[in-house]
Amino acid sequence: MIPLKLTLEGIYSYQERQTIDFTALSQAGLFGIFGAVGSGKSSILEAITYALFGETERLNARDKRAYNMMNLKSNRSYIELDFVNFEDRTFRITREFKRNSKNFDDVKSPTVVLYEKINEAWVPLESSNTQHIIGLSYENFKRTIIIPQGQFKEFIELGAKERTDMMKEIFQLHRFDLQDKVSNLYKKNQSELDHLNGQLIGFDEVTTELIETTETNLQLAVESFVVLESSYKAHHERFLNLKKLKEDFLELRTVKALFQQLLEQKDEKETLRLKLNRFEEAQTNFLHILKTKEKLAAEGLITQKRVETEKQRQAEIQQLIQEHSSSLNLLKSQYELLPQRRIQELDLELISQLITFSNEIKSLQDRAQKGRNFVQETKDQQRHYKARIQ
Repeated sequence: MIPLKLTLEGIYSYQERQTIDFTALSQAGLFGIFGAVGSGKSSILEAITYALFGETERLNARDKRAYNMMNLKSNRSYIELDFVNFEDRTFRITREFKRNSKNFDDVKSPTVVLYEKINEAWVPLESSNTQHIIGLSYENFKRTIIIPQGQFKEFIELGAKERTDMMKEIFQLHRFDLQDKVSNLYKKNQSELDHLNGQLIGFDEVTTELIETTETNLQLAVESFVVLESSYKAHHERFLNLKKLKEDFLELRTVKALFQQLLEQKDEKETLRLKLNRFEEAQTNFLHILKTKEKLAAEGLITQKRVETEKQRQAEIQQLIQEHSSSLNLLKSQYELLPQRRIQELDLELISQLITFSNEIKSLQDRAQKGRNFVQETKDQQRHYKARIQ
């Protein structure tokens, strides 16, 4: 892993944003970080480790790591690291965490995003795990790349197994650990060899004369095969021709059957055609008459309804006449029963009412006569329409 650029903001003593360009520093192949105690030298290395793994040796997991790393005057911490891995691929990882605006001691969990530079564009990756990208675990990274202060002795005093595992991971030596593979390959080859030896036991009686005889028989068999193959091709070609002829014959028979079926249907179709022509001719000649018949039938229904209405009106008029006649008779009886002294007094009123009733009776009689005349005319029209329809 080769760092290219590191950006810090709100981390330890780096309150303002600071950017370190390692490309210029590493051109000579070797560079150093110098400064007074507490100037932030270790913070740079710790920021690189924390950016890659989210871990740091200064603060263990049980501490308020984000709170302790954040500058006391800052409300936001940000780390951005660009680096190149062992495959010469360029990556960028960012870690950001913010202080709770309502609780100074509460710093929220960091937001982590890992990018890869592809075609000059930073493409975000699904996982932010950098171990497979760098090729080192956090434990071996802090043992070999960035060794925390006071822990170099631990690196020197590693046990054989831990040192071996670390060296395998650093230098990708797992691909050279071939003992198990060689053992499996030997067992497989030995099994195949035993199998082949078992097959060779059956060839102990094979001699040169037997091989020559077998070769002669094989040559004769090949020549016989060539002859048979030629004969087979000829017969096969003839078979294909006969098969094609059979298919043509079956198709011809099907066509003949269809033709015969069409001939049998010819008379039926001709009869249907004549019926269709007669129907079209009748429709052309009698369509107007049929429509007129339907119209007259509809008008007859309307006229019949009007006749029924007039009959009802006539009955109502007759009822009115009867009612007024009853009233007139009642008035007459009342008039006759009046005392003599009131006869002169009521004469004019009775005469007026009689005249009024007489006029109303005459009017009703005229209306009744008109109704009877209209009914008679309607009946005559109805008989006329029926005669036309028939």
